Amino acid sequence: MKLGNRYENSVNLLYRVGNPWVLVHGIVTGTSGIIKGMKYGHAWLEHNGIVLDVEQNATGKQSEYYELGQIEYCKKYSLSEMRSQLLINETFGPWDEIIFAADTKAWEILKYGLST
Repeated sequence: MKLGNRYENSVNLLYRVGNPWVLVHGIVTGTSGIIKGMKYGHAWLEHNGIVLDVEQNATGKQSEYYELGQIEYCKKYSLSEMRSQLLINETFGPWDEIIFAADTKAWEILKYGLST
């Protein structure tokens, strides 16, 4: 399973659209296939109740997106905060320890077949 370049693609999208959009890293729950029920890190943009998800090629209402993805935890970054995180961490994300842990667990499950 390939989870894609969701962090890098979302960073690049924020550079294109700029303020007042914000970058969001969050923990979502997979809805189908081998990731169904799995919690993992994801990235998207938000502004004024609208979501842009470049990885899923989706745009929609934030409330519906959060409900569909069962999003219970996320961190939001303005353009300037994102730039700082890129310099500090030297990676596109995730930068939050909780989201990083969810991503690490998801990769271990996918790679080694560990149970959720």
